[in-house]
Amino acid sequence: MSLDACADLVRRGDPDRWLSLKGQPAAVRARLMPVYAANIEIARAPWVSSEPAIGHLAAPGPLVIGGKSMGGRVASLVAEEFCRAGRAAGLLCLGYPFHPSGKPERLRTAHLAALSVPALICQGTRDPFGTREEVAGYALSPQVSLHWLEDGDHDLKPRKRITGRSQADHLQDAAAAVAAWAAKTVPGG
Repeated sequence: MSLDACADLVRRGDPDRWLSLKGQPAAVRARLMPVYAANIEIARAPWVSSEPAIGHLAAPGPLVIGGKSMGGRVASLVAEEFCRAGRAAGLLCLGYPFHPSGKPERLRTAHLAALSVPALICQGTRDPFGTREEVAGYALSPQVSLHWLEDGDHDLKPRKRITGRSQADHLQDAAAAVAAWAAKTVPGG
């Protein structure tokens, strides 16, 4: 796929990412545009492939799609489509990149304001891509639930000397929050 084709795919599939890359040097665009285009293609593959990846998952119950950081963002961009087609029942994001690090004015949240599928975002309170204080001012759909992990960074890791907790503790907390959220929010969960 040519760089122009990759750019067009990113422009249509992830306009915020495309805008952020537009201002980058040509060498950066040439390196990142194909990666971002591939992420979009992978996320959409079940709709264009004769052998959809999600269709082959042996999920015994409703499927929640999602991911960590960029993976969660890509999943959030296709969640409506997956849920409308009955392929997924919800969205889970771990460490969502609400904005580029150090650039809180460049939000990646427009689609989250109109989201109609159940969503849970587990986020560290000191995540450089969206702190609790920053996210409190964002317009998010009522379908979006937030679970905050105290002093967690983008990898949900707290500073043990401050909290007495480890990343493993936060991951257990996040897993419990996901289970509780799915049980009460996701149809059939």
